[in-house]
Amino acid sequence: MTLRHLGKPWKTALPTLLRWLPEIQDVNVKESIVRCLSVPWFGNKATAELIEEFRKYAPIHPNLSNPWVGNKLRELSDEEKNGGPFFNLAWAIGNALSIVDVTGFEKQIIELCGNQKYGMTRQMLVLSLGGLRSPEAEETAVKLLNDEGVQLHAIGALGKMKSKRALFELEKLLTDKRGAIRKEARKAITKIMR
Repeated sequence: MTLRHLGKPWKTALPTLLRWLPEIQDVNVKESIVRCLSVPWFGNKATAELIEEFRKYAPIHPNLSNPWVGNKLRELSDEEKNGGPFFNLAWAIGNALSIVDVTGFEKQIIELCGNQKYGMTRQMLVLSLGGLRSPEAEETAVKLLNDEGVQLHAIGALGKMKSKRALFELEKLLTDKRGAIRKEARKAITKIMR
């Protein structure tokens, strides 16, 4: 879909795209529509439909929740890369939900973040918990520090929300064998302590 790349105003097309989203069966076209809807200025008009689509298409794959081997990201198999046929689509929907207004849908977002069956497709959703700044969002992000598929994103969310409650858990990650985890934990702690 070239709509996003035309350089012309396309805000008026968003209600039509939203109406078509649940009807489209082609995964690539559906993903293009999701990416077009991934704009903050559409408000929360697309949020309910995006949540429904995420629940429908987010893959359930046991290996997608642990991308690490030792201190490196492991190479994903072709099956995992595809996450079934819908991994990229579900990740794009999760990303869209991190961009659009989720006012009124905070509980559903927190529930999706905490549900491990959605694996790594939750990454951007988990990062967006930092913008919710509620006790429930904070509690979920702290719990997700133990979920390797979204751990980096949980650390980022806790830093963004300046979670003093998470300091002890974040300090433990400063000795993690993975450099990316240590670096992100240091950044989060610095944000919290400012």
